[in-house]
Amino acid sequence: MSDPFDRKTYLQAVPDDALPVRFSLGKRTRALQVQGFLKMLAAATESAPGTLQLLVLSSADWKRLLSAPYGWGLARRTPETVSLLVPAAYPPRLFARWDAVRLRAAQAGVVAPGGVQAWCDAQLGLEWAHASSLGPGRAPKAWRREVGAAYLYQRTLRVLRDEQRLDYLAAWARVQQAGARPTAEDLTAFVYPRAKMPLDNLLWTQSGCWLRATNVGSAHGWALTTAEVQKVLAEDRIL
Repeated sequence: MSDPFDRKTYLQAVPDDALPVRFSLGKRTRALQVQGFLKMLAAATESAPGTLQLLVLSSADWKRLLSAPYGWGLARRTPETVSLLVPAAYPPRLFARWDAVRLRAAQAGVVAPGGVQAWCDAQLGLEWAHASSLGPGRAPKAWRREVGAAYLYQRTLRVLRDEQRLDYLAAWARVQQAGARPTAEDLTAFVYPRAKMPLDNLLWTQSGCWLRATNVGSAHGWALTTAEVQKVLAEDRIL
C-alpha cells in the first residue's frame, strides 16, 4: 500500500480485506480496537470491502496530514479511496471544554450517562457512517450528510440489536441539547469537519441531527438507503 497522502508521513500498517488500518508508531493496540468496532458495523451493513481505510493517528502525524484541529475523527474522500481518520488519543482540553455543558445540563435535570471519553469512542461509529456514505458526485449539505450518517449508524445498531448503545447515544444527545448554548438553534449551521465549529454550536447541531435521524427512522422505518434519507430531508419543509 502506498503511504497516506503522498507520503507526508510514515504509518505502520495491518492489511485487511474488510478494513485495512494504518497507525502511528506505538498505536497498534488502539488501532486494532477501533478497527474491530468498525468492522463489526461494516459486517452488519454488508459494506463492500476495499473501499475504506482506517488511519489512527498521533497528534504529530495528524498535523502533517490535516489542517483540522486534533481530537475529532473525520472522513476524507479522494479519487482512489475513502479514509477514516481517528485520533489515537483525545486531548485533555477536549474533555475540559465539556465541563460547562455537562453542568448546565445537570442543572436542567439531564445527567450524562458516563464519561466524555467513552462518548467520543462511541462517536467513531458516526464517523464510520460518514465515511461509508461518501460517494462520487456532489455531496449534500453538511447538516443533511450528518443526519444521513446518524441514520445509518442508528440503523446499523438496530441490526446488531445494540439497544444499550442506542440508549446511551440518545442520552448524550439530550445532554447536548440541554447543556449547549449555541449562537443560534439552527441545524443548518452544522459544519463538517466538526472540529471547525465552536463547541457549543457543534454539540447542539450535532445532537439535533442525531435526534432528527431518529425521527426519520420512526416516521419512515429503518430500511432507507442513504439516497432515500436525503430525499426525505429534501422534501421536509421543516428545515
